[in-house]
Amino acid sequence: MTTAITARCGRRYGTAAVPRLRHPGRADGAMVFRDRTIVSLDNAIGPHSIVSRSGSAGSRSRTAIFRGALTGICIALLAFLSACSGDAAKGNLAVTGGDVVTYQAENGDRITAKYYSLSDKSLDFVKVTLPGGKEYTLPCVLSASGARYTDDRELVWWTKGDTAQAEKRDESGEWKTLYSECKETGKNK
Repeated sequence: MTTAITARCGRRYGTAAVPRLRHPGRADGAMVFRDRTIVSLDNAIGPHSIVSRSGSAGSRSRTAIFRGALTGICIALLAFLSACSGDAAKGNLAVTGGDVVTYQAENGDRITAKYYSLSDKSLDFVKVTLPGGKEYTLPCVLSASGARYTDDRELVWWTKGDTAQAEKRDESGEWKTLYSECKETGKNK
């Protein structure tokens, strides 16, 4: 069975013959078609006006909802990026610090450490110079107590208060203590 309907869509009116499903449970006089469009035949919403595919007045199509969501995401992203326009985004990130701390190991060897930080405080790191002149640059990593600096490959530098220790990987890949109980002997700027 088909029904000819005149439906308003925006400012346009159109007439179409649409296959009609029987929907005996609807007491509001609306017709339900195979594409699940509900057409109201009473004057509560308007004469012969299409209510929606889901049955609620004013619902939008999936494309319109997707476009609206995409627009909202773009606006949120732009707002986030404009809020992140601090020193790092402008290219004004700088390294601060460089304080030189000298440590003396139990065997008398001297180790120097230069502590640095980025200007936005996002990273702390140290340059450790071991006896023999070998220098390591190590970022600060999570530590339960004190400060731990490591590249996770060759060297770990631990500090707590005025003491420090160095661990180095052996041939088998295990961490071995290289210097323990290194005492701070002086600070220079």
